[in-house]
Amino acid sequence: QTLAERAERLSAERVWVLGSKWTKVGTQKPIHGDEINSTELAVALQVKREFTKEEVDGFNLKDLKADSFIKVGDQYFEVAQKEESPQSDEVKATWAPQEVGTATRA
Repeated sequence: QTLAERAERLSAERVWVLGSKWTKVGTQKPIHGDEINSTELAVALQVKREFTKEEVDGFNLKDLKADSFIKVGDQYFEVAQKEESPQSDEVKATWAPQEVGTATRA
């Protein structure tokens, strides 16, 4: 496998899919968004919170939106929002402004 093929495969694996990540928000029904019903998703959320594109497709979530939520037992789960790229998070975590005139030389 060439480097270009490996890079393409890794890039494809990182494609974010709506409904691939869910966040438990507690026992209170969210005041915003639309409640969805999916027995398959509800069962799956009892075990894990992240799903592949193929798994999401298998849930048949025809009315899924970015603000959708689902009730599982007495808990509610919301669609997790798309995360920023790790690179931008890394830049934020490592960049810290310094006061003018405080730099030192080795």
